[in-house]
Amino acid sequence: MKELLECGLVDQFRRAENQLLQVLLTRFELRRSGGGTCLAVAFDEDAPTVWLRDGKTDVRRWMEKLPGYGDKVARYQAEIDAFLDAGSPSPYVFDDRAFPFRYVSGGTLPVMCMGGTEYYALFYRDVFPIGWNLSNGASDSREELLQPAETIERELREELMVVAAKHKARYVFAGEAGKTLERAEYASARRLWDERFRSRGYPDSARWNELIVPLKWLDGPDCVQTSFAGAGETTSNCFVTITARDFGIEVDRIAKMTIDEDATLLDGEVYGSRLLGRPVGMFEVERLNAAVAQGQTCFLPDRYFYGVPDPNREKSYYGNAQWLGDAVPRLLEDIKSIRPPEQVQEFMDCKLKFDLCPVTRRMIQRLLRQMATEPRPVPPPDDAGSPRCEVFISYGGEDKEFAARVYHFVKDRLHRRAFINSEGHHRSHFRREIETALEQSDCFLSVGSSAANLRRQWPAYECEVFHNEMLIGNKQPAAQIISFIMGFDPRYLPLPQRMFQAIQFDPLNLDPAFAELARYLPAR
Repeated sequence: MKELLECGLVDQFRRAENQLLQVLLTRFELRRSGGGTCLAVAFDEDAPTVWLRDGKTDVRRWMEKLPGYGDKVARYQAEIDAFLDAGSPSPYVFDDRAFPFRYVSGGTLPVMCMGGTEYYALFYRDVFPIGWNLSNGASDSREELLQPAETIERELREELMVVAAKHKARYVFAGEAGKTLERAEYASARRLWDERFRSRGYPDSARWNELIVPLKWLDGPDCVQTSFAGAGETTSNCFVTITARDFGIEVDRIAKMTIDEDATLLDGEVYGSRLLGRPVGMFEVERLNAAVAQGQTCFLPDRYFYGVPDPNREKSYYGNAQWLGDAVPRLLEDIKSIRPPEQVQEFMDCKLKFDLCPVTRRMIQRLLRQMATEPRPVPPPDDAGSPRCEVFISYGGEDKEFAARVYHFVKDRLHRRAFINSEGHHRSHFRREIETALEQSDCFLSVGSSAANLRRQWPAYECEVFHNEMLIGNKQPAAQIISFIMGFDPRYLPLPQRMFQAIQFDPLNLDPAFAELARYLPAR
């Protein structure tokens, strides 16, 4: 066996097990692209590549020993930030063979709407760089190196798990055609968490009902062009984040999700065969934005989740008053039980244990700059001050005109308080009024001239939010989902809508369909 190990094609399991894949780049280019930045990278089969977790640490230690390393970190970060924030019309070319950047990590900044409040959901990271971090990780295949969006999607589903123990339900992410996305990593994390839930008195957790996570990706201003052995790929609508301190290039997106107020967020990352179970902190969006703008370096969560909720507690989460007294001592014990001594010591020596990780801070800073240049969405003036929304009207694509006619029929002729999304979807604003209207309404009315229009991100997100509220009992029994459609068979509607009433309309004569709609609207 020794000669096999020495041949280079066979290795020990601890080294051969796939953990990550990051190409080391010493040259890349940043160019202006519309209102954002285009990152251009190129590599080939011979590019040096990190393929073990320990490899990243080894590269960092090698770089730290190089002459002038600290000065380079400061200089390169200032140059890159200046381009990303202001953007010279001339390209920025990085080229330094003694300072490699790791390409590529993918990450998601989760924005969770719970009980009418929006939170950033951040994971506590106990290894360098230490602090609160978004959901991210390295590529694990050639395909992900070429298409970082694949890494973004996988890492979110791998790290973020959501359950609603009170309702005996778990949230799952949907794939194409309404099927859930299931990988071995997800199944392993779910099994390990089920074991913990059973140990705390939840005997049926493995058989809980499934709810689809309502998820909407919010577009970023940047793009990435990847060239590999002459072939090119492009990833758009993202945020490019480059951190010299962590010598990393990351491609991030923002995902907005709406879940039940009593839901619990869990860390699904598995280290070897062990569940990490890191704390998940919830930070009110506006409060954290203001703190980042002020340059704060210590962040305590407004609420947090750490492991299986106590079945005897009224709430599934803990408040920030309990963070330092209860969670931090427990966190230290967990770190000591899973991390090697040198990483434990690095954690103990860290002076800013509760800062944001560099990628997370830069992501929020860029988001704030983008928000400052965009107009705030304004609710329709005639709905201002309405005590309660009764009918939520949803549409996608070119069906705006039909939806507006339905809106005026419901509001002016039936005298129901209705909400219609103007679909002026600003990229970075989270449109809190949408969730408020969905929470209040007893009827979800989707208007579509094609099934494809109703499968677009916003209509699908809105329908899933409303349907989940029905499934867990947060709507009155008479609540309805009604599809107001034209030109296609109702069997091709998105899955939740197939179980409810569909009304066909004629665009040249809407009166018969309007009369039918009036009969099916829930009574007041």
